[in-house]
Amino acid sequence: MSDDKIAILRGSLKSKTVWINVLSLVVDYGGVLTGVIPPGALTAIVALANIGVRVLTTESLAEKGQK
Repeated sequence: MSDDKIAILRGSLKSKTVWINVLSLVVDYGGVLTGVIPPGALTAIVALANIGVRVLTTESLAEKGQK
């Protein structure tokens, strides 16, 4: 595997955006919030969280992985 691909994988583990998406998948498929929030609301929450994190992002995954 090339150094660039390894850097991207390492950067993915440090990425808040990736972790927000992983967490939302676990919550959604696990049915953790069933009955707590209406269907479709989680999608809107995750979309807003992604936008917020992307606005704050200053580095690519490769740059983040090289640190």
